[in-house]
Amino acid sequence: MKKIKTYKIMAMISALVLTLLLMACGGSNKPENMLIGNWLSNYNDIAIFEEDGRCTAPFTYNASWGESADHYIFKEDGTLVFSSSEGHAGGTYDKAETAEEARYNRSKYYLEKNLFIVEKDTYTRTK
Repeated sequence: MKKIKTYKIMAMISALVLTLLLMACGGSNKPENMLIGNWLSNYNDIAIFEEDGRCTAPFTYNASWGESADHYIFKEDGTLVFSSSEGHAGGTYDKAETAEEARYNRSKYYLEKNLFIVEKDTYTRTK
């Protein structure tokens, strides 16, 4: 009887540990976590995304104001929004289902582990 009770307790503890591990791993696939890091475009432009929402986003450059967006957020629906501290640069991009869709549609972005496509430009993770 005591042996059965011990197995039940061990099974419950194992289930709890497994549940906690699965919950911890789930956050890494969020777009905001996947985008963090340094990215290099085909044209040698560098985009940098910080954990706190700051960024260097050359593809948002507004020449008439001489600035680029310096902040980004993801909305709940997956939309990627850029803004600048001065308010003159930014952009909003809907999530594309495929890389090809983002390569042909300037208003879409695509993001996977080491690939980021935005404004029809392809960026690869460098760090």
